Amino acid sequence: MDLIRLLRRRATWILKGTPESQGESNAEIPKGLPWLARPAGGQCLSRFARHHRHRAGCNTVWGERRHRHGAVCPLEGRAAAAIPAVGTRPPEPRHVQPGAARALDPEAFDKAFRRFTAAFAKANGIKLTGVVAIDGKALRGAYERGKSSTPLHMVNVFAAEARMALASRKAPGRNEAKGALEVLRMLSLEGCIVTGDALHCNRPFVETVLKRGGHYAVALKKNQGKLFDAVARRFARAGKRSVAKHLQPSTHDRHESRRATVIRDTSTAAANRFPGVVAIARITSRRRLHGRRADKPAVRYYLLSKYIPAKRLLQIVRSHWAIENRLHWVLDVVFDEDRNRTRKDNGPENLAILRRFALNIIRSHPNPISMRQKVKRAGWDDAFLLDLLNHMR
Repeated sequence: MDLIRLLRRRATWILKGTPESQGESNAEIPKGLPWLARPAGGQCLSRFARHHRHRAGCNTVWGERRHRHGAVCPLEGRAAAAIPAVGTRPPEPRHVQPGAARALDPEAFDKAFRRFTAAFAKANGIKLTGVVAIDGKALRGAYERGKSSTPLHMVNVFAAEARMALASRKAPGRNEAKGALEVLRMLSLEGCIVTGDALHCNRPFVETVLKRGGHYAVALKKNQGKLFDAVARRFARAGKRSVAKHLQPSTHDRHESRRATVIRDTSTAAANRFPGVVAIARITSRRRLHGRRADKPAVRYYLLSKYIPAKRLLQIVRSHWAIENRLHWVLDVVFDEDRNRTRKDNGPENLAILRRFALNIIRSHPNPISMRQKVKRAGWDDAFLLDLLNHMR
């Protein structure tokens, strides 16, 4: 039996099960099938999905436009069902339709995401306290034509120890500092230490963290010029301090060491009207590539709203980079976020929230395989996909 006859027989069997085709003979049903699927059909599945409507109470699809390949379309007014081309799968079970993503209210969607994340963590014994990193990420594909240099910018919040995305928010006007304030106001930060780079070392940011019940450990650079100079002079003076050193094993053809120093000090920041500072810290990093001279030491300063021993500070500062390695990198490499061209209305923001939702579910699944393997297996194996969905409960 050739492929055309096989597909026509399969289409007849599908349509015979619809309520509108009951009582019709096998010879009458194919009259509404002017053409059959072709191998290039995968290109038209998304277009077909945008121009059909489902009749309430059944699985019947009523066609509104004709298409050449990729689907079996009826004459106007007849029942039809989409039949994918050879080697393709129907889009409905595995893809979010563009109209739905654009129409959703992102604030309500993110609120539902945060509520689910909290309930999911509680049900699975995952603690969302500890180090909470905040950082921005551009959606490189979410730009209008001719504006590739100004894509949509998202601000993400990531629980480093739980390895879960907590929230995300579109930065208004690509202003990451303002977006960070908006996303922090939505969170309860009790028992959390919020970390951020020098962009977030400003008074509104630290005041918001303290009001939400958390503590902060933010990097201090010369964007706060007077305070930076005052902290550097304070470390040049003698005084009681906590010191710890960490020697990184020789990996990736390099040798690294980090030395942390923490001093209790409230007067330096108070003189510069910076709220909540209890201690200041300095980390000196040294790196030497094999077969080369050691690089010049890198010195970084931090402001702390809670006194933290030097050994613990080294762990906290290192944990901040989990938002880059375990969230942003995974979104780009596994979920291919930067290549997604959704850019209209609320679509980019809602799909970004949905990716983080999927990332949390996939990562928390106990199967000891990589994230990429889990994503591929969920797309290929319906039993594994159902196992992922059941694990959410």
